[in-house]
Amino acid sequence: MSPLFSIIIPVYNVAAFLGELVDSLKAQDLDAKEWEVIFINDGSTDNSFELGKTLTREMKNARWISQENQGVGGARNRAIQESKGQYLWFVDSDDFISENILGKIKKRILQDPSIDIWAMSEIHFFEDGREEYLVKYTDGDSSCTGLEHFTNEKSRLQLGIYLFKTSVIERNSLEFLPNIYHEDEEFYCRAFYYARRVSYISYTAYHYRIRQGSIMRSDNHKKRVEDLFFVIESVLNFAKQENTPAIAWRIPKLVYSVLNLCQENNFTDYGVKMISLIRKDEILREVTTNAFSFQFSFFLRVFSFFGDRFTWKCYSKIASLLS
Repeated sequence: MSPLFSIIIPVYNVAAFLGELVDSLKAQDLDAKEWEVIFINDGSTDNSFELGKTLTREMKNARWISQENQGVGGARNRAIQESKGQYLWFVDSDDFISENILGKIKKRILQDPSIDIWAMSEIHFFEDGREEYLVKYTDGDSSCTGLEHFTNEKSRLQLGIYLFKTSVIERNSLEFLPNIYHEDEEFYCRAFYYARRVSYISYTAYHYRIRQGSIMRSDNHKKRVEDLFFVIESVLNFAKQENTPAIAWRIPKLVYSVLNLCQENNFTDYGVKMISLIRKDEILREVTTNAFSFQFSFFLRVFSFFGDRFTWKCYSKIASLLS
């Protein structure tokens, strides 16, 4: 009999945080036969692999797999291939899960096996010891389609708070883009598009660490911009392929990140490229002008008769003055 849960954990140079994560995994009351943990050592250059194997040596349901560095997306893909569980939970190696949470989640999901994605409550915790709720659901929250959840502005997209039915991932050949930042943003739009139903779990399941030096706080700004372009274009292509513009509903946040990074780091060519893409792509133009401020939409209309490079220079100058 296959386990109910597969917890997937990419590991890259996080020796300082593995102890807290492993302690949270050991603090579960669900029989080990009902869940598995797959650690993917993604080419760590510190002692994460050796330490992790030592910390988990008494966990009969834990497996360690090593590979050359492929980024968090590539590590998750490898774990999906190796997984045997009916549900997948993607946990970051510097975060942790709540004590005895798996048993509580099991009771909840068995009440409605038809749900494709479960959303769970989450706490953010800081290096100074502070904690704050970012997401707090109730069991009474109505279920909805995946696309309805995805396009609800109150829905938080943070991978660790979702439990994905494995059959949805396999049936639609879903995977993460390897070796890029923001790989989860591209994954979300496909996963929620294919999910027939999403429902909610009130329990606080996931503890998300806010720290300096994490992947998303890296200083490699040029690669971040390039990867953001790749993700934006991939999502747009998927929205067109499925003839569902709503798939691109979350793109404006990524566009805003590109514009900010280009303005702050003087990436003129990338800024020009972003202006050009907004103007040429009908779906991107619509979702961006609807989501951004009136001032930005007005700016694009006023400068519609000017070239992309001149428009970008003016935007960058105005943004600099207002910052």
